[in-house]
Amino acid sequence: MFVVENLDLKFSGLLYQLYADNVLDVQEMEDLNSQQTSVRQNERFLCLLSRKSVEQYQTFLQDLDNSGQSYIRNTLENRQGISIFFTQHFV
Repeated sequence: MFVVENLDLKFSGLLYQLYADNVLDVQEMEDLNSQQTSVRQNERFLCLLSRKSVEQYQTFLQDLDNSGQSYIRNTLENRQGISIFFTQHFV
């Protein structure tokens, strides 16, 4: 729940960086931008992210750092440096 409530896709520029890095496509951007609230946008984004490749997920983590949201990345990673989100959705 922390990530859904605290992830800043829009004002941090993260959403557009993910598009520039080919993590998101045009249709996904339109879908995310049409969401009524940031919580719904974040929920939808995490759903989309769960379908991405390992490389795209790693790009997302790097873009989190670059957008000043390393605290979100830290929340997603456990002590061994393996992403909790990754292990729940990709393994």
